[in-house]
Amino acid sequence: MNDLNSDKIDRLEGQLISDGVSINEMSAAFSMYLLSCLDGGRVKIDGKYADAIRESLGFSANIGIVNASNEKKKSYRLKMAEIEISLRRVDPVTSAVARCAGDCLYGELDWQQNNDGDDTPLFYYLYHLERVIPSVADDFFAFFCGYFGIMNIG
Repeated sequence: MNDLNSDKIDRLEGQLISDGVSINEMSAAFSMYLLSCLDGGRVKIDGKYADAIRESLGFSANIGIVNASNEKKKSYRLKMAEIEISLRRVDPVTSAVARCAGDCLYGELDWQQNNDGDDTPLFYYLYHLERVIPSVADDFFAFFCGYFGIMNIG
Protein backbone atom coordinates (compact mmCIF):
# COMPACT_ATOMS: atom_id res chain seq x y z
CA MET A 1 0.00 0.00 0.00
CA ASN A 2 1.39 3.38 -0.93
CA ASP A 3 1.64 6.38 1.42
CA LEU A 4 -1.27 8.20 -0.22
CA ASN A 5 -3.62 5.28 0.36
CA SER A 6 -2.31 4.80 3.88
CA ASP A 7 -3.14 8.45 4.59
CA LYS A 8 -6.60 8.00 3.07
CA ILE A 9 -7.18 4.96 5.28
CA ASP A 10 -6.26 7.07 8.31
CA ARG A 11 -8.68 9.83 7.27
CA LEU A 12 -11.48 7.38 6.45
CA GLU A 13 -10.92 5.57 9.72
CA GLY A 14 -11.00 8.85 11.65
CA GLN A 15 -14.24 9.91 9.98
CA LEU A 16 -15.90 6.54 10.57
CA ILE A 17 -14.89 6.59 14.23
CA SER A 18 -16.09 10.19 14.55
CA ASP A 19 -19.42 9.17 13.00
CA GLY A 20 -19.79 6.29 15.47
CA VAL A 21 -19.51 3.51 12.88
CA SER A 22 -18.78 0.20 14.60
CA ILE A 23 -16.33 -2.49 13.56
CA ASN A 24 -19.38 -4.70 13.01
CA GLU A 25 -20.75 -2.23 10.47
CA MET A 26 -17.38 -1.94 8.74
CA SER A 27 -17.11 -5.72 8.53
CA ALA A 28 -20.58 -5.99 7.02
CA ALA A 29 -19.77 -3.25 4.50
CA PHE A 30 -16.52 -4.94 3.48
CA SER A 31 -18.41 -8.22 3.06
CA MET A 32 -20.89 -6.51 0.75
CA TYR A 33 -18.06 -4.91 -1.19
CA LEU A 34 -16.33 -8.26 -1.68
CA LEU A 35 -19.59 -9.85 -2.80
CA SER A 36 -20.03 -7.05 -5.34
CA CYS A 37 -16.50 -7.69 -6.63
CA LEU A 38 -17.31 -11.37 -7.05
CA ASP A 39 -20.77 -10.79 -8.54
CA GLY A 40 -19.46 -8.15 -10.94
CA GLY A 41 -16.69 -10.42 -12.20
CA ARG A 42 -13.95 -8.16 -10.94
CA VAL A 43 -12.51 -11.13 -9.07
CA LYS A 44 -12.67 -14.69 -10.29
CA ILE A 45 -12.16 -17.48 -7.78
CA ASP A 46 -12.00 -21.23 -8.05
CA GLY A 47 -15.56 -22.54 -8.36
CA LYS A 48 -14.78 -25.35 -5.94
CA TYR A 49 -14.45 -22.79 -3.13
CA ALA A 50 -16.85 -20.11 -4.35
CA ASP A 51 -19.89 -21.35 -2.42
CA ALA A 52 -18.02 -21.52 0.89
CA ILE A 53 -16.54 -18.05 0.43
CA ARG A 54 -19.86 -16.55 -0.64
CA GLU A 55 -21.64 -18.22 2.28
CA SER A 56 -19.13 -16.74 4.71
CA LEU A 57 -19.44 -13.29 3.14
CA GLY A 58 -23.22 -13.55 3.16
CA PHE A 59 -23.13 -14.47 6.82
CA SER A 60 -20.98 -11.49 7.77
CA ALA A 61 -22.89 -9.11 5.49
CA ASN A 62 -26.48 -10.08 6.22
CA ILE A 63 -26.82 -12.11 9.35
CA GLY A 64 -24.10 -10.13 11.01
CA ILE A 65 -21.37 -11.06 13.36
CA VAL A 66 -22.62 -9.05 16.30
CA ASN A 67 -25.33 -11.54 17.27
CA ALA A 68 -23.67 -14.68 15.97
CA SER A 69 -22.47 -17.38 18.28
CA ASN A 70 -18.75 -17.69 18.77
CA GLU A 71 -18.99 -21.24 17.45
CA LYS A 72 -20.57 -20.09 14.19
CA LYS A 73 -17.96 -17.37 13.66
CA LYS A 74 -15.19 -19.81 14.57
CA SER A 75 -16.53 -22.33 12.07
CA TYR A 76 -16.47 -19.77 9.24
CA ARG A 77 -13.04 -18.45 10.29
CA LEU A 78 -11.58 -21.95 10.28
CA LYS A 79 -13.05 -22.68 6.86
CA MET A 80 -11.69 -19.43 5.39
CA ALA A 81 -8.27 -20.04 6.97
CA GLU A 82 -8.24 -23.58 5.59
CA ILE A 83 -8.96 -22.30 2.07
CA GLU A 84 -6.43 -19.48 2.38
CA ILE A 85 -3.61 -21.69 3.61
CA SER A 86 -4.24 -24.61 1.27
CA LEU A 87 -4.32 -22.40 -1.84
CA ARG A 88 -1.54 -19.89 -1.15
CA ARG A 89 0.84 -21.37 -3.70
CA VAL A 90 -1.54 -22.94 -6.19
CA ASP A 91 -4.27 -20.26 -6.39
CA PRO A 92 -3.18 -17.02 -4.75
CA VAL A 93 -6.32 -15.14 -5.86
CA THR A 94 -8.80 -17.54 -4.24
CA SER A 95 -6.48 -17.74 -1.23
CA ALA A 96 -6.44 -13.95 -0.82
CA VAL A 97 -10.22 -13.67 -1.25
CA ALA A 98 -10.67 -16.29 1.48
CA ARG A 99 -8.34 -14.19 3.66
CA CYS A 100 -10.47 -11.12 2.98
CA ALA A 101 -13.62 -13.09 3.81
CA GLY A 102 -11.98 -14.17 7.05
CA ASP A 103 -11.21 -10.54 7.86
CA CYS A 104 -14.95 -9.83 7.70
CA LEU A 105 -15.61 -12.24 10.56
CA TYR A 106 -14.05 -10.03 13.22
CA GLY A 107 -16.52 -7.84 15.07
CA GLU A 108 -16.04 -5.24 17.76
CA LEU A 109 -15.10 -7.56 20.60
CA ASP A 110 -12.97 -9.78 18.36
CA TRP A 111 -11.06 -6.76 17.08
CA GLN A 112 -10.44 -5.43 20.59
CA GLN A 113 -8.97 -8.77 21.59
CA ASN A 114 -6.91 -9.48 18.45
CA ASN A 115 -5.68 -6.22 16.94
CA ASP A 116 -2.17 -4.86 16.83
CA GLY A 117 -3.03 -1.36 17.98
CA ASP A 118 -5.00 -0.12 14.97
CA ASP A 119 -8.38 1.39 15.78
CA THR A 120 -10.14 -0.49 12.99
CA PRO A 121 -9.39 -3.26 10.47
CA LEU A 122 -9.67 -0.90 7.45
CA PHE A 123 -5.94 -1.03 6.71
CA TYR A 124 -6.05 -4.83 6.60
CA TYR A 125 -9.13 -4.86 4.42
CA LEU A 126 -7.40 -2.78 1.75
CA TYR A 127 -3.99 -4.40 2.19
CA HIS A 128 -5.34 -7.91 1.65
CA LEU A 129 -7.65 -6.83 -1.16
CA GLU A 130 -4.80 -5.18 -3.06
CA ARG A 131 -3.18 -8.61 -3.27
CA VAL A 132 -6.17 -9.65 -5.40
CA ILE A 133 -6.93 -6.40 -7.26
CA PRO A 134 -3.82 -4.17 -7.23
CA SER A 135 -5.68 -1.12 -8.56
CA VAL A 136 -8.66 -1.39 -6.18
CA ALA A 137 -7.93 1.49 -3.79
CA ASP A 138 -9.98 4.25 -5.44
CA ASP A 139 -13.00 1.98 -5.81
CA PHE A 140 -12.59 0.75 -2.22
CA PHE A 141 -12.58 4.32 -0.90
CA ALA A 142 -15.51 5.32 -3.11
CA PHE A 143 -17.55 2.36 -1.85
CA PHE A 144 -16.87 3.01 1.83
CA CYS A 145 -17.45 6.75 1.52
CA GLY A 146 -20.68 6.20 -0.41
CA TYR A 147 -21.91 3.44 1.87
CA PHE A 148 -21.37 5.49 5.02
CA GLY A 149 -22.29 8.88 3.51
CA ILE A 150 -18.85 10.44 3.78
CA MET A 151 -18.38 13.28 1.34
CA ASN A 152 -14.62 13.66 1.13
CA ILE A 153 -11.54 12.08 2.66
CA GLY A 154 -9.14 13.92 0.38
